[in-house]
This record gives sequence, structure tokens and C-alpha cells, in this order.
Amino acid sequence: MQQASQQESAKLQEQLAAQTKDSEQKAQQIAQLQQASQQESAKLQEQLAAQTKDSEQKAQQIAQLQQTSQQESAKLQEQLAAQTKDNEQKAQELAQLQQKLTAAEKKQTAGTSVVTEPKTQVEKRDYAIGTALGNDILDLLNSKKTQGVDVNRQLALAGVTDVINGQTKLAKEQIAKALYESELELNDQHKKIKQQNEKQGSSYIDKFKKQPRVVQSKQGFYYRIDYVGDSVIGEGDTVAVVVKESLTDGKVIKDMDLAGTSISQPLSAYPPLFREALGKLKNHGNMTLVVPPELAYGEKGMAPDIPPGATMVYNVRILDVIPASEQKAQ
Repeated sequence: MQQASQQESAKLQEQLAAQTKDSEQKAQQIAQLQQASQQESAKLQEQLAAQTKDSEQKAQQIAQLQQTSQQESAKLQEQLAAQTKDNEQKAQELAQLQQKLTAAEKKQTAGTSVVTEPKTQVEKRDYAIGTALGNDILDLLNSKKTQGVDVNRQLALAGVTDVINGQTKLAKEQIAKALYESELELNDQHKKIKQQNEKQGSSYIDKFKKQPRVVQSKQGFYYRIDYVGDSVIGEGDTVAVVVKESLTDGKVIKDMDLAGTSISQPLSAYPPLFREALGKLKNHGNMTLVVPPELAYGEKGMAPDIPPGATMVYNVRILDVIPASEQKAQ
């Protein structure tokens, strides 16, 4: 330990000696620079003395130059004042033009957005076609939204208007590229939403099938009979039902009870899934169904309300049954 300390001390002494030597060299350099500076100062003093001798002549020259400079400055100030005045006039003209342009744009916007009520048959036809197109556009925008792409409606409307007027703000190549990129974005969002919904639906089914009285059907959906009913339903009977359709997050897609509507048709006319489910009930019975996406709306869903890969929940209640024998008698 002591030997290491001695070695370290020796190194420091060597560094100090080197630093001292370097400082001495720098001191010599500084002295040389000071000497050179003094010599240069002496030369400058000599030059200053020589210049002082002819200062009167130069003073006269300077006075003449100042007079000329003042005259030139006066001319420049006059030109600057004239230019400033011209710029102010142009600024006023530009402001007036801007006001006129704004007024014209407002007038144009008002002219394109305000339409009087259609009166003639042709006007009504044209307006109806426009509303049909508008509904199609709204359906498309809502469909995009369910796929995770929220489209700015004002810009979309501007695009429709520009196409109708034949004055699009983007070149065809730019539009094609934007649509292609949008399609890629939609596909990516569709895949993410589908995977998310499938995961959420699978979790919901796992919890539901653990509840009491829950059974898996032959087709693969899960159901729970909440009330079996009071009288048997025949194959040829007409069955009136009300259905509440929901997503697993609780969002209600359709509620016939609230809407005051129902479906009434022969049992054999119902889709296979509901025909199997209703066959497990009697008149006035009700049940809860949980249907995986492959038996419901599949990978695509049904825009704008049902996203891709959605698991559906149905609450089904039989309002009444008309036996086939009564229908024949009627």
C-alpha cells in the first residue's frame, strides 16, 4: 500500500515538473509577445504623429464628405417616404381585395348550401336522389367509424362537392394513393378490432357458461332458460317473439319490447339457430342466448352498430303461440 502511494507521488511530482517547465516556456512566449506589442505600439504612435500633421487637410475633406453625405441622406429619406406611402396604399388595396374575396367566398358558400324547398316533381326527384346519396355516405362514414377510422365529415363533404363541381383539390394520383393508404389503415384497424372483440367475447362466454343452468347447444351457442313456459309448441305453430339484441359490453342493438314490435311467423320459418332455441321453450317462455361470432355476424360484423368478431347476447321471450290447428280452422 505504501509502495503504491510512493509511486503515485512520484508520478505527481513528474507531472508537476513538466507543468512548471511548460509554464516557464509560456512565460517566455508572453514576454516576447509583450516586446513585439511595444514595438508595434511605437510604430503606431509614429504613424499617428504623421497623420496629425495633415489633419487640417483631412478635416476639410471630411467636412466636404459630410456635406455630400447629408445631401445624399436627404435624397434617400425622400425616396423612403415616397416608398412608404406607396406601400401603405398597396396594403390598403390588398386589404380591400381580401375583404372582397372573403365576401365572395361567403356568398359562394351560401349559394351552394342554401336550397329552396323543392316544388316541382323533377325538383323533388333530384332532391330525393341527393338524400339517398347522403344516406349512403353517412352509412359509409359510420361503417368506417366502427372500423376505427373517424372521418372528418366537413372534409368528406368538401370532397363530394368538389367532385360534383369538377374541381378537386388533389390530383388523381394523390387521391388514389390516399385511398390505398386508407384501405391499408382500415384493414389494420379491422384486424385489431376483430381480435379485441373475439378476446372480449371469449371471456364473456367463459364467465356465462359457468353460471347455473347454462347449456351449450348442438350448434355451439350457449343458452339459459329463464322460464320454460306453459304449453308445448308444435312444429307447424306460429310463434310471436320479442328479442333484445346486445353486445357483450352491454350496448343494446335492438330492443323490440321498447320499440313495441315483435316477430310472428311459423316456427319452421325461423333461422336454424333461433329455431333450435325456441324449440326448447314453451308458450310464454323466455331465455338468454350467448352466440359466438361464427354463428352470428362473423368477421365482418354489420356496420355501423355491430363490429367485426362480435359475440352477441339475445334475450328471447315468446309472446304467444297460434297452434297450426287454429290457423287451418281460420
